[in-house]
Amino acid sequence: DLVEPLYHIHNHVVHTYNFSVAVLPHHGYTQVKFNGHRHKSLIFLIPDYRNQHHLQADATSLASKLHHDLLILDYDISKGLEHALHEAEHIHSHMQEHYTSIVYVGEGLGGTILTNLTINSPNSKVVLIDPELNLLNLIFDDHVLTSWLLEKPLPFIPTQQEIVYLWNMSPLSQVHNIVADQIVLISRRSSKQAQAYFDHLSEHMPNTEILYDVSDMVLASGNWLVKHLDFSKQCRVEHEETSTKLPTHGTTVNTTPRSSDGSTIHKNTVIAMLAVKLLLL
Repeated sequence: DLVEPLYHIHNHVVHTYNFSVAVLPHHGYTQVKFNGHRHKSLIFLIPDYRNQHHLQADATSLASKLHHDLLILDYDISKGLEHALHEAEHIHSHMQEHYTSIVYVGEGLGGTILTNLTINSPNSKVVLIDPELNLLNLIFDDHVLTSWLLEKPLPFIPTQQEIVYLWNMSPLSQVHNIVADQIVLISRRSSKQAQAYFDHLSEHMPNTEILYDVSDMVLASGNWLVKHLDFSKQCRVEHEETSTKLPTHGTTVNTTPRSSDGSTIHKNTVIAMLAVKLLLL
């Protein structure tokens, strides 16, 4: 049944550009479908718990270009990591009954949840955006988030068992068990933990890639997915405007990036051209 999102993260309309979308809020997730199209493929997006709205809007555009529906997980991390993972697994299982293929995108802590969700999903395509690769870092960097993950009131000191648990749930701990193709997108110029994660994963998953200093996460995701997904000939290309309206904030966010020389790069045109090129191969 359609419901109002639990804490109003996705209750703004994700209308982007000139195509028409149907935004369907359910308990635990928001689904974006494109009017007049019945897609059998899905982008499963788990945003960071901070929930940056621009990523959701840009992901809607990407889903349209790749001929996918979009699902945005709506989770409450203050109820604990186990609760968030359980809810994600339940929704994921339900989506597998309705879609023939699913692409996974996880941002920040959403990347941690996604890694645990897809640990036994061979042949999957996973995009990690600035993922939280080692949850032990949070013990020193974010006491509030750590207390949420472990369902402990502040102040507290993690026990030995809780420290082991956080490590076991970290992507770095599970890297040798991952069987999905991944790209890791990092906004910083370097990351020792991300590089270590990539080095270990690429030993047994040769399609793994890592990119640093990424300013446009959705465009980078689209470039990689175009190379690795098997698109049907029904993949469509549509013209779009270059701004995204977010009624929640009452502002218009310009999503047209610029190159180093100041020239405009039409992100959606690039994605569309890549999709067309793939079909012509």
